[in-house]
Amino acid sequence: MLKKLFYASASILMLAIAYHLGAVSAKAQTNGLVQVGDIDAQFARGIAAVSGRTVYTANVAPFRPYGASAPVPGIDPVVAVDGADGIVMLANGDVYATDTYGVWQLQGNMIPGPTPAARPTWGQLKATYRK
Repeated sequence: MLKKLFYASASILMLAIAYHLGAVSAKAQTNGLVQVGDIDAQFARGIAAVSGRTVYTANVAPFRPYGASAPVPGIDPVVAVDGADGIVMLANGDVYATDTYGVWQLQGNMIPGPTPAARPTWGQLKATYRK
């Protein structure tokens, strides 16, 4: 009986130590830094910035934040943004644009697909390594 009590006490102590050493405050998944920016003073929403997967837009003069978009779909980072037209490009070449309701729609991909390589025949492969 004493052995079971010891194991129970030791396990509670280990849980308390693990919590004490590993507990940190919860933080958002983005670091709050601007990854991509766009400044275009010809339009009302002349400034756009991407932080995480959200596009933030603002008016230029006078400076007034306009709003934040829905998260951009996909898993690749955003590499280009056009705040006035609501268009973003991801690192893999996917281009998304917002419709009138603010929903992101895939427009296409800027990078063509993989180039098919000619596969050698079994005889050509053997001849290459028999040299």
